Amino acid sequence: MVVSEEMIPMVERAGLRPVADFRGKFTGKKDAEIYRWAIDQYWDRCSRDFVVWLGGESGKIMKPGVADFGMLKGAFFTDLSTKPDDTEEYTLARKIFGDMKPLSLVMGWHSYAKDKERDHVKLASSFGLRVEGLHTLPNMSFCSQTALSPGFTFTNNHHLTPGAKPVPGKKVYIAAIETDCLGIGSWLKPGRGDIPYAWEVTMNWVWLAPTMLEYFYGMATPNDYFIGSLGGPGYMYPKAIPPAILPQVVEKAHDLMKQLDLNVFEIMDYSEGATVEGNSEVTRSVMDAFYQGMPDAIGFVNGYTASYSFASRNGRPLVSFDYYLSETRPEAEAVADLQELATLNSTRPYFLLMHVRQWTDIKRVKNILDKLGPEFEVVPLDIFLAMAGAQPTFKEHLIER
Repeated sequence: MVVSEEMIPMVERAGLRPVADFRGKFTGKKDAEIYRWAIDQYWDRCSRDFVVWLGGESGKIMKPGVADFGMLKGAFFTDLSTKPDDTEEYTLARKIFGDMKPLSLVMGWHSYAKDKERDHVKLASSFGLRVEGLHTLPNMSFCSQTALSPGFTFTNNHHLTPGAKPVPGKKVYIAAIETDCLGIGSWLKPGRGDIPYAWEVTMNWVWLAPTMLEYFYGMATPNDYFIGSLGGPGYMYPKAIPPAILPQVVEKAHDLMKQLDLNVFEIMDYSEGATVEGNSEVTRSVMDAFYQGMPDAIGFVNGYTASYSFASRNGRPLVSFDYYLSETRPEAEAVADLQELATLNSTRPYFLLMHVRQWTDIKRVKNILDKLGPEFEVVPLDIFLAMAGAQPTFKEHLIER
């Protein structure tokens, strides 16, 4: 139990004995010095299955919602920088990640004041670790121990009937995916159920917070379609995962998908920078692992903003996002953007995959799509992928390495 100085007389009267006194011990010391001391003192006693990054907010603000789960699991807590330029902290972060078991979980979130999301996830992925990235995730010590309602099973809203092969026409087909996972976007905002819409599922919740997923699955309309994410059985960058570990990562993700009745998987890989300053494309070897390790998947999607990886194998396509709908983009400009993409991609059918930023409600998305004209048709993602796999009018493009 951690107490402040003014509470000492009270806890002493209650019969508690002091274990350590940290008053003044860390004054004037850098984070690297403090965490090096903490590693020396406590790391040997901590879990190798869970570690917690208590980042996110910085300065005098802390929102440690995930801390209770870390305490339950005996995890080490830190907010070390994972940016290579921060040599001392980066070295310590590598030491912690290197001591964890492959596929163990990095809970919480990186410090916005120190590094970038891509630094944190890339370094974790390079050790085969999965990021469960929300420092404000509350009450997981309780939620992880609550059971599903009796008889409940996870059932997705599939639109493909067994054996059916939808035939595309000479149209522009649009499928919309809202990313950044369930629970922090527009699920409760106006318009859900009005149009076909796909949602990322935080797949580890099947054991970490099963009743939370039951809540979403139980509320879903026929137009709400769930997909697996993101890059692995948790948030991972496949290009950064050691090739020897990647098949194990894909197998674990596939197992979670089967439990959750998912048959589409999404990748976002910023291990080599974002779309503007790097590339978010995937390699042929990465896709080989996913195609082989996820035999039940009907297709794959990739990217965040527009990306350029496309493929199709035995009718199972990989389609990257062609459009990123920001919550700040005026509706008229978004309409013009989509119409311009249709003009630039003149071959029909044209399969236009759209990422909707999670702060945009579906009513707004529908207003945009309704203005596109009769050549455009919004379809469920599984129908979209089945048609794209049957008639892939895109060129195959994967990084060769």
